[in-house]
This record gives sequence, C-alpha cells and structure tokens, in this order.
Amino acid sequence: MRRAVVTLILAAGVAACAPLPRLAAPEVVALAVTNIEIRLPSIRVDTVLTLRNPNRIDLSVASLDADLTIGGEKSGTLTLLAPVTLPAGGSAAVEVSAVGDAAIALTGVGRALGSGRPLDYALRGTLVLSDGRSFPFARSGRVAGPGRS
Repeated sequence: MRRAVVTLILAAGVAACAPLPRLAAPEVVALAVTNIEIRLPSIRVDTVLTLRNPNRIDLSVASLDADLTIGGEKSGTLTLLAPVTLPAGGSAAVEVSAVGDAAIALTGVGRALGSGRPLDYALRGTLVLSDGRSFPFARSGRVAGPGRS
C-alpha cells in the first residue's frame, strides 16, 4: 500500500512539471470604433475588437494593451475593460478604450481629411492569458477619406 502511495505522489509530481500545451496565437480579426469623445486636451476612442481563438481549448484573456495609431500619429493606448474567455475554435467581441492626446490624434486625422486620402490606422500590442503567457499582435487598415467635389 505504501509503495502505491509513493508511486502516486511521484506520478503527480511529474505531471505537475509537464509543460503547458503549445498554443497558437489568438488573432485580432476586426476592429470597430463605437464612440469618439474629445474633451480637450484628451481624446477617448471606444472600440470593439473581435478576437479569434484558433486553439482546441478555451483561452482566458486577462489583459490586452495596445497602441492605436491614426493617420501615422499615436492616438492612444487601448486597454481591455474586463477579462474575457475566447471559446475554443471561436470568436468573441471585446470592448477596449483608447485614451490619448487629442492634439496629436487630430493631426493625423486632419492630414487625411484635408487631402481626401484614406485614413490609415494601426493597432499593435500584447494579449496576456490568465496563465501569464503573452502574444504580440498587430492589426492595420484604412478608412475611406471624404469624397472631393
């Protein structure tokens, strides 16, 4: 009996030392701006990010921090408002808000609006799981500029 207990303890110890499963990085597949609030000297941009989990297990996201660039100018830092679980093989929408300097953010917007060119945006940051593993990510795109008459 004593030998079985010792074997069980050793097996549990070896299992506890096993490495965490290798995970594919979660992906930012969409970004939608839901609100822009300018209260000089700051700007707040509320967005919804759609995150996709390509893994066969649910992932618990503890934090997400990213820099938002609009028109080549850093517009703010996005922060996850609340932890979220990404379903295995599925997607979830998460709310994030960026807060930054309005003068800097509006410089890039003004250049794009004044030239009629599309407005470029970029999001670069890190997503951290509840177990401490982190994944860098980047997402960029364009919003069509106003038409010229």
